[in-house]
Amino acid sequence: MSLQITWDQDPNSVLTALDFEAQRWRRAVESAAEIIAPRLESYAKQNARWTDRPGNARAGLSTAIAVSEELVEIYLYNSVSYAIFLEVARGGKYAIIYESIVALLPDVFATLQAVL
Repeated sequence: MSLQITWDQDPNSVLTALDFEAQRWRRAVESAAEIIAPRLESYAKQNARWTDRPGNARAGLSTAIAVSEELVEIYLYNSVSYAIFLEVARGGKYAIIYESIVALLPDVFATLQAVL
């Protein structure tokens, strides 16, 4: 018994098609990140449980998107120097960053499905 596979297309055309699909997926994931990042920031600002005194901590919540060859990342961070205490002190009573990420995961998956 023998097996023979015949490829009737130019290998370069297959590689070109694969590269095109990879670029299409990458653009879709970047688009999803651009949709999700503002939602993530908004959720964090609306649901932060601390009392605003000057309002710097809430205003300091922000997102950024980083794109590399292999990854599209969304960062949710707080720019105030005392943000770490809000996230970890008192058993995380005022933590909002992790909660926001978990809360928005269904949106992330739905948005990826929509753009792909």
